[in-house]
Amino acid sequence: MKIALFDNLPPGGAKRAMRDFASGLNRLGHNIDLFTLSTAALDCLPIDEFIKNKKVYDFTPGKHSFFYIENAFIKMRDLDRLDALCRKIAADISAGGYDLAFVHHCRIARTPLVLRYLNIPSVYYCQEPSRRHYEPLLQEERWPDDGLKSTVRNAVWNLYFDKQKKLEELAAQKADLLLVNSLYSQKAIKKAYGIEGRVCYLSVDSGKFKPLGIKRENIILTVGRLDPKKGHSFLIESLSKVKNIKDYSFVIVADSEDSDAAARLKKLAIEKRVQLEIKVGVDEQKLLELYNSATLVVYAPVMEPFGLVPLEAAACGTTTVGIAEGGVVETIVDGETGLLARRDPAEFAASVMRLLESPELRDRLGARARENAAKKWNPAHSVEALLSYFEKAIVFYRDKTL
Repeated sequence: MKIALFDNLPPGGAKRAMRDFASGLNRLGHNIDLFTLSTAALDCLPIDEFIKNKKVYDFTPGKHSFFYIENAFIKMRDLDRLDALCRKIAADISAGGYDLAFVHHCRIARTPLVLRYLNIPSVYYCQEPSRRHYEPLLQEERWPDDGLKSTVRNAVWNLYFDKQKKLEELAAQKADLLLVNSLYSQKAIKKAYGIEGRVCYLSVDSGKFKPLGIKRENIILTVGRLDPKKGHSFLIESLSKVKNIKDYSFVIVADSEDSDAAARLKKLAIEKRVQLEIKVGVDEQKLLELYNSATLVVYAPVMEPFGLVPLEAAACGTTTVGIAEGGVVETIVDGETGLLARRDPAEFAASVMRLLESPELRDRLGARARENAAKKWNPAHSVEALLSYFEKAIVFYRDKTL
């Protein structure tokens, strides 16, 4: 099969998922050409070894103004410019003799606008909708209320958010088949877009993420960008209630720098007497070593659609205490491959203490998690499901164009 792959992804789990899919498709002999933008994280988890050709389209977002309100208009113009460029990209893909376009998120428009203009079968792997449009903002995400200034600012920025939301939904509805990463995401996307997505689970490469036989250290690890929805503040609050937490270092691995967020988390950690270390830009080998050297992994993002972190930890034989919500309940089997706890700091802390105080339990759950990751979350299963959906999308496209 000749496949046109499109992305404009930032660093993170979606980028890793795309690379894993590209790797699997390449391994089975399918030919892939990548169409991407200069705004994509091209140097993060590159896929050049799995593709035949790569075309990078230059896109430079408008330079932001000192006046915050003006930036909303700049971003609206960016959407118009991006839409015009995506029309051209779609024309290039449609004229390329491809059997199918496999489309991933856009960091600017969320749903890639190329979907609006493609004239070949298309499959859109939707990790999640723009949560700002469909979920209440967390307290940490809200702007301060400063009277008339807030009213004007919100009115202007809502023009941008409304435009982005409309384009996002229009583009998503153009895909011949929309794939999702979990049962939780299936429900969220149905509610947001009115589209019945098909679940195509992500996977973890247990040949790459594996036990290294190195000594465990007094490290409690989490992985995720410095964003309020990743739940780092909750983890600090929870760990502060763990007995003898002073003997452990809490390490956050983030894919990008955010000095303001880092400062807030460090301030909170000092107040809560938690030893915090933030590592940014960790390469894959170092991440593997951290998974292996950590005593355990903690993971508490807010309604995370899937979350690869518990699976990567599992493949390394490391036990995770995860939050019992979102897609995390689909990747951790409570009491068998890890522990789940509600979003209550005392309850979460109790689960952490249970593992810290019982090396035997940690080892038993870690071994089961490793076995489960290798069997259930095998990349071969994921790519096999993906290809079956590709065939369905081709049939759907053929039927609608007859």
